[in-house]
Amino acid sequence: MSDLILRTVLTFELHDGAQWFANKKRVNALVDVLVDSELATSITHAGVMGKERPAKGADAVRKAMATGKSGTVTALDAPDGGKARMNLWFDFDTDRFRVTLQIGGPALQSRKKTILPALESIGTKLATLMRPLGGLAIGFTHPMSRDGWDYPHVRPPITHPRLEVGAVLDFIDLRFHRGRHDAARPDDFVPMGTAKVPKQVQRTVHDDLVVLRWIDSIEDERALGIAAGRHERWLAGVVEVERSSLYGPEGDRVVELSERSARPPFTMYDSDEGIGYKAIAVDPKGKPDPVAWAEMTKALEARRSGLKAIRLVAPLRKRAIALGARARAAGFDAVLYTGDDDRLWNPEPQETWIDDVDPT
Repeated sequence: MSDLILRTVLTFELHDGAQWFANKKRVNALVDVLVDSELATSITHAGVMGKERPAKGADAVRKAMATGKSGTVTALDAPDGGKARMNLWFDFDTDRFRVTLQIGGPALQSRKKTILPALESIGTKLATLMRPLGGLAIGFTHPMSRDGWDYPHVRPPITHPRLEVGAVLDFIDLRFHRGRHDAARPDDFVPMGTAKVPKQVQRTVHDDLVVLRWIDSIEDERALGIAAGRHERWLAGVVEVERSSLYGPEGDRVVELSERSARPPFTMYDSDEGIGYKAIAVDPKGKPDPVAWAEMTKALEARRSGLKAIRLVAPLRKRAIALGARARAAGFDAVLYTGDDDRLWNPEPQETWIDDVDPT
C-alpha cells in the first residue's frame, strides 16, 4: 500500500484578542464541518491533544473537541497520535485559529476519488464560519510521505517562506489579503487569486475565497506528482520565489562532500559516502584523457574497500555535459565540474523535471 499522505493547513488570523473559543456554539459549528464530512466515519478518538479518548458519533466528537479553552484538540483514527494515520488538529488561540488535517493509510486509500473535493468543502466551510472573526491567511493541501514523497520540479526548484510550492489545493482569501490586517500578504496572495491558471486547474470562487484544485483525484499518483509540479511551475511565474540553495540558476545541483581524504588514485575521496572523485581533462568534443579514463574504469571494475561510486570532475560545465552520457554508460555515477565558487556542481542531476514530463 502506498505511503502517500495528504496534509492540509488552514491558518486563520483574527482581528481582536477575544477568547472567541469560549463560545461553544461557534466551536461546535467548526467541529460540525468535520463531523458532517466523509472523514467522520474514520474518527475513533478525540479530545485534548495527548489526552484523547474514544469518541463514537457526532455528539461525542463535539463534546471532546469543544472545550471552550485555548490549546490543541484532535480527532483521529487511533487511540493516540503516534498510531494514527488520520489526525485532525484544531489549534485555538486568541488571535489565531489553525487547522491541520493529515490523512494517510486506509482513511486515504478508501477515499482516493473523493478526498480532494471533501477537503475543498471543509476548507470552504471553515473559511465561511471564520469570516466574522478575521480571515484565512494561508490555506493549502499538499502530498507528502513519511519516506519522502517527491514530484517533478521546475528547474531549478524553488522555495517560498510561506507558500507550499507543491500544493494541489490552494485556498486564497482575497478579502483578507486586500484588507489591513498585519498578516495580510497582498503581494503573494492577490496575484495567486487573480492570475490565469493552466487549463487542467479547477478554479472556483466563494465570496472572495478562491479555491484552486490542481487535479480531480489522487487515484493516479504519477498524475498527482505532475499536478504538484505544475503548481510549482505556475507559482514561480506568479509570485516572487527563492531558488533552492542546493541548485544553481541553470538547475545544476551542488555536491557536498561529507569528509575529504586522500586515497590514490582519486583526486579526493569521501570516506563517509564511499565515493571517489577524479579530476579529468576533457576536450571540447567530450573525449576524456585516455590515461585517466583507463585508470578510473579499472578502479570502477575493482570496487575495492568500500568504494560505492566514482564521480569524474571536468574542468568546465560544457565539457562535463559533453562527457556525461558516455561516463554514465560506463558506470560512473556523474560528471561534475568546479564552479566559480570552487564548489562541485552536477550539471545533469538525475531528477525528473516538470518541463520534461509536461511540456505544455
